[in-house]
Amino acid sequence: MAMKVKAVEKLLKFSKNENDPGVWRYVLAPELYSSLSTKKVIKEAALRSGVSQGVMQACWDAAECVSHLSPDTPMARIFSK
Repeated sequence: MAMKVKAVEKLLKFSKNENDPGVWRYVLAPELYSSLSTKKVIKEAALRSGVSQGVMQACWDAAECVSHLSPDTPMARIFSK
């Protein structure tokens, strides 16, 4: 994964007070971002963790299923805790 970052000047406020003037600070923000393929991620995770690629693929598939659940379903409530 390659990421190019840039510094962006932003006004930061650390309280909810309307009179808080805040402070201007530089914050890093991504400029260019290229993601890895799922296959590469699973292969690398399996290699570094010592878990088989099949198990990693099953975990990846389960995580995708959970991420697509409607928040109102009982299963989504279990995983959101």
